[in-house]
Amino acid sequence: MRTNPRITTVDRDYFTIAQTAMRTLEQSLDGMNPPKRAYSPVRYVLGGSYGYQTNYEEKAMSDVYTLDNSLKHFYEILSLFQSTVMSADSLEVILRVSEKYAKELECNNVYLSVSDRYLRSDYDHGVDSYGPVMHLMAYTGKDYRGKCDEKHIYSSYLTRHLLPPEIALNKPLYVVLPLRHNETCIGVAVTEGVSSAMRHGFLTFFLTLLAGSMESVQKKEQLRIANARLDNLYVHDQLTGLFNRFGLDRFGTIAYEHLLRDFGAAHFIFVDIDDMKGINDNGGHEMGDLAIRDTAEIIRRATRDENAFSMRYGDDEFLLICRRNLISKLERELEAERNNMQYPYLLSLSMGACLVQKEEQLSLMEAIEQADRQMYRNKRAHKEDR
Repeated sequence: MRTNPRITTVDRDYFTIAQTAMRTLEQSLDGMNPPKRAYSPVRYVLGGSYGYQTNYEEKAMSDVYTLDNSLKHFYEILSLFQSTVMSADSLEVILRVSEKYAKELECNNVYLSVSDRYLRSDYDHGVDSYGPVMHLMAYTGKDYRGKCDEKHIYSSYLTRHLLPPEIALNKPLYVVLPLRHNETCIGVAVTEGVSSAMRHGFLTFFLTLLAGSMESVQKKEQLRIANARLDNLYVHDQLTGLFNRFGLDRFGTIAYEHLLRDFGAAHFIFVDIDDMKGINDNGGHEMGDLAIRDTAEIIRRATRDENAFSMRYGDDEFLLICRRNLISKLERELEAERNNMQYPYLLSLSMGACLVQKEEQLSLMEAIEQADRQMYRNKRAHKEDR
């Protein structure tokens, strides 16, 4: 008698198989003797040709309906999450938002850790490994009640550990998902078990968007720091750290206007190193640079509590714009510096001060020229006295 072809299939519980495999591996690593054979439940599918059962159609339709609703819910969450993180201006905001929307994915406890190496990375260098330290910076679930600091760090721990030691690892299965953006290692996400969001790929999609937004904010912050450093170099003299001519244009004018507006007058003081050529000729330009740095330090000490604008005006000339005449204070600091000096030259400074009243209506450059002339008159008098 001729019969229709049939194929008998089986339905395995792959989740239980994975749990058993992980438990066996853990026992082996701990030096225990795991069983040589492990069995998992198997259900035979007997009805229908090619292993098809009539009740499978009903289950398949139910699964499709459930997945369709899950997709709609996920894309609603994704749209809200994306619009929020793309406008975020800090990692702290992104992590706070990620905690809020990760709850909507209905995952089990999820822990997000970020590499310390990533947080400290420079703008010019990528991060291709996680480094020795991780920071738990976001989580969702009920099994952890830690509090974060101002940087949104809950806890720090060594990378060789799965999670911070205060979190008990008492679940049968933990899944570790990398948090990366292209070749950059950002951190890891650890979740308990396999949720529906993970099976459908929702969590992976969510983490990909999270990594991209974190990298974007991190690059913006690193670029801001780099620009601030360049801006600082632009307005400061490299040898002395005082303002330079660009700093005068940008901040000197503001200081002058502030003094005239609030106090009705401003003091301009020029400081010039005497016999700079002799210092260079006898000790070389390195000794000349030292004399310039020493003078700058004298000016810094004299203006420490004065809120004065000070700059290197020329090669061996310095300018101060301040509320009161600081020449006597500068002379005291010069004398203290001389007593401590151990160099083959005696540092000598010529100074000239000019008081500008608001009623004179002098421009910044006119006031500077007036103070410069006074300094040179003092310098000539100083030479004649010697």
